[in-house]
Amino acid sequence: MREWDDFKKAVKNLKEIIKIEPPYSVIEQAGAVMLFELAFELSWKLMKKVLENYGYSAAKTGSPLSIIRLSYSAGIIKDEEGWIALLKTRNLLIHTYSDEFSKEAIDNIKGKFFTLFQDLEKEIETNWK
Repeated sequence: MREWDDFKKAVKNLKEIIKIEPPYSVIEQAGAVMLFELAFELSWKLMKKVLENYGYSAAKTGSPLSIIRLSYSAGIIKDEEGWIALLKTRNLLIHTYSDEFSKEAIDNIKGKFFTLFQDLEKEIETNWK
């Protein structure tokens, strides 16, 4: 499944860039944010595809938020609030540019958010592929 392969590549690349320690160069900061946004886009689209493949008709027209909620209900993700926080961070990063917010987001990406991507990868590999 293309969505699965793309998601795994994005998580692998994100893992490499979050190994970098502050202070971040402008390029490192932009790279981390861009890879996070890409990993998020691919993750919710992967969830959508998996849900569709398993017969969840509501996934066909779902927004990222509705796909996150449906994925939680289906058991694909375990931390609905964490994924909603991830979505909110992604939305703020796309629509606002703030150096301080980007640095704060990178701290969250290195912590909780990257773990959510890894958990999704493990869950799909184990139970939904």
